[in-house]
Amino acid sequence: MKDGKPWTREEVAEFASELSAVTVPIDVTLEGKQRILDFSRVKKILLGAETIALSECQCRARVKACDAPTDVCLYLNAEAVKLVEKGEARIISLDEALGILRMTCEAGLVHLAYTDRGGC
Repeated sequence: MKDGKPWTREEVAEFASELSAVTVPIDVTLEGKQRILDFSRVKKILLGAETIALSECQCRARVKACDAPTDVCLYLNAEAVKLVEKGEARIISLDEALGILRMTCEAGLVHLAYTDRGGC
């Protein structure tokens, strides 16, 4: 955001054009906050979930930079319950979740798993 307003595509492109590569010192550890998962891995995770909730992809809903579906973000278990209670998601069945997974795969979207407290 710039001055409290979302950046335009032109501003992002201009900013990105000024970026350069950085060298990361060897003694520094970087921890990723998400993992890219293939269809079979996501399916396996969904099969083990007690609760599955669906919400709109806030990133794409705000930016509106592509025509890909936006009702695609899946949350599991305690996080799913928390978001449903806040009115930010809705509970869905395993079959519906697998259907959304297939649809996102066909749309060319990448499955990212954000984890905290111990990982996937």
